[in-house]
Amino acid sequence: MTINTKIFGTADFNFEKRALFTFNAPFDCTDETTISKFEISGTEPPNTSRRIIFKIDDVLYRFVNGVLDKYIWRGEVDDVLKFGNTADELLALENVNAFRGKKISPIVAMSANNADVMPRIKISLKVSSYNDLYTVYKYSPIFETADNARLVSIKKNSHTDGNATELTECRIKKITGWTDWQNYILAENQIASAIQFRTKFIVSTLDGTDAAAIDSIKVTYIDDADKCAADSLTFFTKTENYDGDLKTCYLLVKSKPHNANIRAFVSFNPATDKILNYQLGVTNGEIQTFTLPEFYCKQDTLHIELDGVPTFNFNFDTQNSTITLQADAGKIVTASFEFTRAENWHEMTCDYSDDFKQRFTFRTVRENLRECCVRFFATGYESTIENEELGVGDGKKQRYILEAAPRQFSCNVPHKLDRAFLETLAPIGKPVIVSYDWKGDLPEIESYVAGFSC
Repeated sequence: MTINTKIFGTADFNFEKRALFTFNAPFDCTDETTISKFEISGTEPPNTSRRIIFKIDDVLYRFVNGVLDKYIWRGEVDDVLKFGNTADELLALENVNAFRGKKISPIVAMSANNADVMPRIKISLKVSSYNDLYTVYKYSPIFETADNARLVSIKKNSHTDGNATELTECRIKKITGWTDWQNYILAENQIASAIQFRTKFIVSTLDGTDAAAIDSIKVTYIDDADKCAADSLTFFTKTENYDGDLKTCYLLVKSKPHNANIRAFVSFNPATDKILNYQLGVTNGEIQTFTLPEFYCKQDTLHIELDGVPTFNFNFDTQNSTITLQADAGKIVTASFEFTRAENWHEMTCDYSDDFKQRFTFRTVRENLRECCVRFFATGYESTIENEELGVGDGKKQRYILEAAPRQFSCNVPHKLDRAFLETLAPIGKPVIVSYDWKGDLPEIESYVAGFSC
């Protein structure tokens, strides 16, 4: 990660061909775990010079033989140019952990004797940390199941790079309300009417070497009629501050079989709004609960401050849109966050189907829409067969193939059933009559894509 980049220079002019720059906005390393090195760029043309010292708590420092040491001179342009650190000296340091827990203001002196161009310099610190600054929570939407459904299995696919880690939890909605967050595996075989996931991503550095992602989460459940429900495939497409109104949504689904039983839904909403520095109240030293002014807060954007200082020591209740915290009395609590509206689902119409795909379409008449969410559900076909005559007995064993493996089955002659394969032994001339309920296998979704037009 590169933080608090400082750029020093005099652009197209110089003043007495010497300059001293002091930045009052410091490098803030109070919460960093490791400060691995300086990153310095810029130019130092011939007959020019650039030197750096550092101010920490109103005391001046420089590096001597790789060690941070007090700077004993006045800190004016002449002595900094003579005794300050060069860029090469700082770049050669094995680490800069001497800055940990401190706020550091660089002081840069430049000169351009007998030169027409002043030097330039850009200073950054490469840092890493394991604190909350490098922890991000991401929340799924709430997925509704059938009433009193049993969660048969929850399968997660994820990947990580470098030292990144992820922890996925869920909460489920029971008759008594929502449970606390728990490891998602613990929700298997529980009864629920809805489920929501959240993932905690942790990285040790923000320079791109650490990365983590959740590729998919599949939930299989059985409802109270003991019917197997299909995996829910839900995806979201967000367009913010779009130049024109979103009017039409198209969804293409390629599946096996191609005529899978699919229902698709779409929800249009206005653009995500933001609230900045909203004052929730004042702390009293006790545990307090504050209510956000908007209900549908996007939790990954929620930022809480106490007297302008960020804090992560709070709990957020997504069901009631409240935060709970405890802090010293007299601190002003402010919140900044993005929020959206409740989803308003409309079923899409399947207006095209061939041997490879199905297309679903929905057009809205509402105005000023900038976001669109699409979800679809795929299930196996099901039906009830009553008193169907499969054939006439010939006194020998006969074999028939049913529509699918039945759940409830009856036959008027001696028989043996193996999944969807039926073997009968009926007298000559006697009709073979069956009744059963069946449900086909879940389809395989090969690909899907959503598109939008204004």
